[in-house]
Amino acid sequence: MCRWDVWDFLSLVWRHGDRFPRMSDTWLTLVLSSCVSQASNQAGVGPYSGLLSHTTPPCVPAAVSNLVVLGCEHPDPSLAPTTTCLALSWDEPDHNGSQILSYSLALEDSQVPLGNVTSYLLQDLLPDTAYRLRIQAVNAVGAGPFSQTVRTRTRPLPPTPPRLECAALGPQSLKLKWGDSSNTKAIAADTETTYLLQAEDKNGRFLSIYRGPSHTYKVQRLTESTCYSFRIQAGNQAGDGAFSPVFTFSTSKSLPPTSKAPRVSQLDGSSCEVSWESLPPMRGDPISYVLQVTVGRELEYKQVGPGSGVGRVGGWG
Repeated sequence: MCRWDVWDFLSLVWRHGDRFPRMSDTWLTLVLSSCVSQASNQAGVGPYSGLLSHTTPPCVPAAVSNLVVLGCEHPDPSLAPTTTCLALSWDEPDHNGSQILSYSLALEDSQVPLGNVTSYLLQDLLPDTAYRLRIQAVNAVGAGPFSQTVRTRTRPLPPTPPRLECAALGPQSLKLKWGDSSNTKAIAADTETTYLLQAEDKNGRFLSIYRGPSHTYKVQRLTESTCYSFRIQAGNQAGDGAFSPVFTFSTSKSLPPTSKAPRVSQLDGSSCEVSWESLPPMRGDPISYVLQVTVGRELEYKQVGPGSGVGRVGGWG
């Protein structure tokens, strides 16, 4: 308070015949005040008195303001909240004449002593749990009043990875599924969960091939009769969970192409020779043949037997 403010205030009070006001710690805190007095009556105004100086004693700090829980976007990675941590920040209050030494954080029914800081990472909490927080500053005089109570909640745990299954396979494709794809109600309620599917390449690296909310994915342009390895990860607002174990599935073998029409050569009156072009082995897998014939007007084909490319049929009489 400046000298003119003190003098103006005292003059106003004394003109009404009041006593000298008490400079208590509730009115003026640790301020060196200088003032002079002057008496007046109907005869006029008297001379000023001598200079009076008074210093008020210090008191506890003011209440802490602006206690906030920092979000994930905080630039300091050490203050990023997790499922078991809460990052806090607050403004330093007025010390009221005695420097602040420390802070005391009230967490539910417990007290957490802190140093002379204005941010803190509260650790070892429970995931997805509600907490009430308030804080007070402490100086040499004592502890100040608590701040307003802040209600917050730790982040939930990221989802666990689902189990991968092969729903259908072909010589050049694998249809993978995960979760309960038959439960449409559960899928509709699980709109916040996304999945990252990865496949292992020839160099042993896992490359992402799908990311999204679906519970199925068809991997195409594969090679027949070949094993492929996959892993999957689930994520939501809580973060990305761990990857699943590696699952390995194999494509099926390709069917042989259709053979050309066989050639029939008459041998005698009761037998003939049937021949056809042989197909090359498919990926080292030998090919066998089945020959079927029908006699006269019969509609049902009868199997003669396997062969390598030539068959003889007799007894047609």
